[in-house]
Formats: sequence, structure tokens, C-alpha cells
Amino acid sequence: MSKSDGLAALEARIARDLELTAHPHAEWMVPRLHDGKPALDVLIPNFERVYPNVKIEVTYAPTLTEEGQLQTVELAAGNAPDILFAVVGSGSPNAVAMLGEAGHLAPMVKAPWTKRSLPLVTSIDKYRQALLAFTCLETLAAWRPDARPVPVAAALAARSALQEGASALVVDIAGPTSYVVEGRPLEGLARGWSLAVTEAGPVWVEPAE
Repeated sequence: MSKSDGLAALEARIARDLELTAHPHAEWMVPRLHDGKPALDVLIPNFERVYPNVKIEVTYAPTLTEEGQLQTVELAAGNAPDILFAVVGSGSPNAVAMLGEAGHLAPMVKAPWTKRSLPLVTSIDKYRQALLAFTCLETLAAWRPDARPVPVAAALAARSALQEGASALVVDIAGPTSYVVEGRPLEGLARGWSLAVTEAGPVWVEPAE
């Protein structure tokens, strides 16, 4: 093998390693489209047909930074929308902790629809969120007796966690055995990869197309 062939092989191997480790970081928040239109432009008219007494007006911002700036101005002026976008933690003016501390958020924990929402929990440092998952009805009931189960495959649960902005999947949080799936294992699970054990340790195996 010549020197150039060896370099080419090394470059190919590095490229493959980067692909397997999802580097650069994969974009999980894929834009939701329907017939080429943003999902909200399709959902809103349908919602208004079902609830004719509710009128929805959407304001889009080109970036998250500009969206945060717009919300800050509207909140200060007292003309903020009824529903607004908020980020996890307390690191920006439109973060959940900051909005709550300022009294801009209404408690919705007793609303009937919350039983159908994804069970997210926030870390103590308020900077990370995790999606809860359960292996059986018994572990679900141990966490919350009135919770309604939604059976899904592990890959879909992992994708849902990433799409909701969570950084981890917490399994059976109320026991008897709890564990956390995060980082590369969470991304591999979301991609539908299989976990295999090798002499070098556990590795993710990408399905053949």
C-alpha cells in the first residue's frame, strides 16, 4: 500500500467514525411540514374550525435570539401573547425559570389535558430536562397511579425525548430499578440502531439499508 493509499484509508475511517458518533451533532428538530407548508399553517385552520370561538394569530421570529428579544419587549409592555415559546432552565430572559419567577406563567398542572402530555422532569440545576419512560404498568403506577399509559417502542421514546429538547430518557423513575439513557446511547436508540457487545466493549450497529 502506498503512502497516499494509506492516507486515503485513514481519512475514510475517520469520516466513518465521525458519522457513527453523530458528529457534527445531528439536527433532531426537523421542520414539520404538510404538503410543503409549515405544520402550524395547517394545524391552526383545523383547530379554528373545531373551536370557532378561538382565533389564533401567530408571530414568527427568524431566530431564537430575536424571538426572546421580542417576547421580552412584549412582556414589559403588557401585550404579550397568551401562549409563547420558552426554553428550559434560567439562562435567558425567556427561560421557564425566569418567566415563572416574574409571574408571567400560569399554572396548568390541574388542566385535564396535562394527563395526555409527555411527562418531562427538570434537573435540579434547571438546565436539563428528561423524558420519563416506564417498562410496565406497575412501574408507571408506582410513579403516578392516575397516569395513562401510551405504549411506544424504545426508539420512538428516544426520538420523542430529543424532539422535546430533553437530554435524557429516565426509565422507571419510581423504581424498583431506575436508569438513565443519555448522550450517544440516547442518540443511537433514537436512530433505531442495535446495541452489540464486542471485545472492545458495547457498540451501536447501524441497520443495513
